[in-house]
Amino acid sequence: MKQMSAADPTKKISFHDSSLAELSTQGDHIRLQVEDVWIDNDNCYDALIDLSGVRRIVRDGEVVNTVGMEAEDARVLALEWSDPSLRLVVTWISHSTHTDETRDYTFDYTALVLKVGKQESRPD
Repeated sequence: MKQMSAADPTKKISFHDSSLAELSTQGDHIRLQVEDVWIDNDNCYDALIDLSGVRRIVRDGEVVNTVGMEAEDARVLALEWSDPSLRLVVTWISHSTHTDETRDYTFDYTALVLKVGKQESRPD
Protein backbone atom coordinates (compact mmCIF):
# COMPACT_ATOMS: atom_id res chain seq x y z
CA MET A 1 0.00 0.00 0.00
CA LYS A 2 1.33 3.43 -0.83
CA GLN A 3 0.67 6.56 1.10
CA MET A 4 -1.27 9.19 -0.76
CA SER A 5 -1.83 12.78 0.21
CA ALA A 6 -5.30 13.05 1.69
CA ALA A 7 -5.65 16.47 0.10
CA ASP A 8 -4.32 15.55 -3.37
CA PRO A 9 -6.54 17.61 -5.71
CA THR A 10 -5.30 15.68 -8.75
CA LYS A 11 -7.01 12.47 -7.63
CA LYS A 12 -10.75 11.88 -7.72
CA ILE A 13 -11.57 9.34 -5.01
CA SER A 14 -15.01 7.75 -4.79
CA PHE A 15 -15.95 5.81 -1.67
CA HIS A 16 -19.64 5.57 -2.61
CA ASP A 17 -20.87 1.98 -2.48
CA SER A 18 -17.53 0.70 -1.25
CA SER A 19 -17.30 -1.82 1.59
CA LEU A 20 -16.19 -0.94 5.10
CA ALA A 21 -14.07 -3.89 6.21
CA GLU A 22 -12.81 -2.39 9.47
CA LEU A 23 -13.85 0.39 11.82
CA SER A 24 -11.91 0.33 15.07
CA THR A 25 -10.92 2.59 17.93
CA GLN A 26 -7.75 2.42 19.98
CA GLY A 27 -7.33 5.34 22.36
CA ASP A 28 -7.44 8.53 20.28
CA HIS A 29 -6.77 6.59 17.06
CA ILE A 30 -9.42 5.40 14.58
CA ARG A 31 -8.79 3.06 11.66
CA LEU A 32 -11.04 2.59 8.63
CA GLN A 33 -10.27 -0.14 6.08
CA VAL A 34 -12.30 0.40 2.92
CA GLU A 35 -12.52 -1.95 -0.07
CA ASP A 36 -13.74 -1.28 -3.62
CA VAL A 37 -12.61 2.34 -3.73
CA TRP A 38 -12.44 4.01 -7.14
CA ILE A 39 -9.64 6.47 -7.93
CA ASP A 40 -9.79 8.57 -11.10
CA ASN A 41 -12.52 6.22 -12.39
CA ASP A 42 -9.82 3.56 -12.64
CA ASN A 43 -9.68 0.10 -11.16
CA CYS A 44 -10.69 -0.75 -7.61
CA TYR A 45 -8.35 -0.03 -4.75
CA ASP A 46 -8.22 -0.80 -1.05
CA ALA A 47 -7.83 2.18 1.24
CA LEU A 48 -6.66 2.47 4.80
CA ILE A 49 -7.51 5.67 6.65
CA ASP A 50 -5.81 6.31 9.96
CA LEU A 51 -7.07 9.16 12.10
CA SER A 52 -4.97 10.24 15.04
CA GLY A 53 -5.59 12.75 17.78
CA VAL A 54 -9.33 12.05 17.62
CA ARG A 55 -10.96 14.55 19.98
CA ARG A 56 -14.62 13.81 19.35
CA ILE A 57 -16.76 11.06 17.82
CA VAL A 58 -20.39 11.77 16.97
CA ARG A 59 -22.73 8.91 15.97
CA ASP A 60 -26.19 9.91 14.74
CA GLY A 61 -25.95 13.27 16.51
CA GLU A 62 -24.75 11.90 19.86
CA VAL A 63 -21.21 12.04 21.21
CA VAL A 64 -19.77 8.55 21.85
CA ASN A 65 -16.43 7.33 23.24
CA THR A 66 -15.71 4.52 20.79
CA VAL A 67 -16.86 2.97 17.50
CA GLY A 68 -16.57 -0.44 15.92
CA MET A 69 -18.13 -2.76 13.41
CA GLU A 70 -21.89 -2.95 14.07
CA ALA A 71 -22.83 -5.77 11.67
CA GLU A 72 -21.33 -8.38 9.35
CA ASP A 73 -21.39 -6.13 6.30
CA ALA A 74 -21.20 -2.38 5.75
CA ARG A 75 -21.80 -0.28 2.62
CA VAL A 76 -20.35 3.22 2.49
CA LEU A 77 -22.84 5.82 1.30
CA ALA A 78 -20.54 8.79 1.91
CA LEU A 79 -17.01 9.31 3.17
CA GLU A 80 -15.56 12.79 2.97
CA TRP A 81 -13.20 14.95 4.94
CA SER A 82 -12.15 18.54 5.32
CA ASP A 83 -9.48 18.96 7.99
CA PRO A 84 -10.05 18.58 10.87
CA SER A 85 -13.24 16.54 10.41
CA LEU A 86 -14.24 13.32 8.59
CA ARG A 87 -17.83 12.30 7.91
CA LEU A 88 -18.84 8.69 7.29
CA VAL A 89 -22.33 7.52 6.38
CA VAL A 90 -22.63 3.75 6.30
CA THR A 91 -25.40 1.18 6.06
CA TRP A 92 -24.79 -1.73 8.39
CA ILE A 93 -26.22 -4.99 7.02
CA SER A 94 -26.89 -7.92 9.31
CA HIS A 95 -27.34 -11.12 7.32
CA SER A 96 -28.23 -13.13 10.41
CA THR A 97 -31.19 -10.89 11.34
CA HIS A 98 -31.96 -9.70 7.79
CA THR A 99 -31.87 -6.06 8.86
CA ASP A 100 -29.98 -2.98 7.87
CA GLU A 101 -29.45 0.36 9.56
CA THR A 102 -27.83 3.55 8.32
CA ARG A 103 -25.54 5.47 10.66
CA ASP A 104 -23.94 8.89 10.33
CA TYR A 105 -20.54 9.45 12.01
CA THR A 106 -18.34 12.51 12.39
CA PHE A 107 -14.76 12.30 13.64
CA ASP A 108 -12.79 15.39 14.71
CA TYR A 109 -9.07 14.62 14.42
CA THR A 110 -5.58 16.12 14.39
CA ALA A 111 -4.05 14.08 11.55
CA LEU A 112 -5.31 11.89 8.70
CA VAL A 113 -3.16 9.39 6.80
CA LEU A 114 -4.55 7.78 3.66
CA LYS A 115 -2.89 4.71 2.15
CA VAL A 116 -4.14 3.06 -1.03
CA GLY A 117 -3.21 -0.14 -2.78
CA LYS A 118 -4.32 -1.76 -6.00
CA GLN A 119 -6.98 -4.28 -5.08
CA GLU A 120 -5.91 -7.88 -5.37
CA SER A 121 -8.29 -10.13 -7.27
CA ARG A 122 -10.65 -11.85 -4.87
CA PRO A 123 -12.49 -15.11 -5.35
CA ASP A 124 -16.23 -14.64 -5.85
